[in-house]
Amino acid sequence: MSNLIETDARLGMIFEQIESLCTEAEGEITPEIEMLMDESASLEMELTGKLDAYGYRIKQLLAEGEVLEERAKAVKMRADIRSSAASRMKDRIKFIIESRGGQKIEGDYFVFAVQKNGGVAPLEINVPEDEVPAFYIDRIPQVNRDRIRQALADGSELDFAELGEKGTHVRIR
Repeated sequence: MSNLIETDARLGMIFEQIESLCTEAEGEITPEIEMLMDESASLEMELTGKLDAYGYRIKQLLAEGEVLEERAKAVKMRADIRSSAASRMKDRIKFIIESRGGQKIEGDYFVFAVQKNGGVAPLEINVPEDEVPAFYIDRIPQVNRDRIRQALADGSELDFAELGEKGTHVRIR
């Protein structure tokens, strides 16, 4: 038994053979043409079966993907809950350490210490962005693809851009 592509290729070859033989026989149906037509009908049924099998498998994979995405959301939510609980517990320990005026507390198994965060100091801008001097503003040029697409759709000729062909995909109904 061949795969989907091989079956389709074989069917194409048979159609070419039938066409060639019909031309030679000047449109008459010969026994050889009949045999090829029977084989093509059999291959069409095989191809249809393979396509249906692909359709079922694709639907199954998509359904499994949706289930796994839902599970992933649930696991992420559980992880967030645990992280949040750990953060609240650390906040309580920090509160106790700071309320005692110290920098650390020792337990039997752990040492808890309050220390400064690493990295750069937080920055707070106290004025609206348009009041910040231009020297401190980065302006990154960005191509406005929507404006270019609209200009081309409206009939403008732009030497630096053109509309391409939309892609295709398979829809299973």
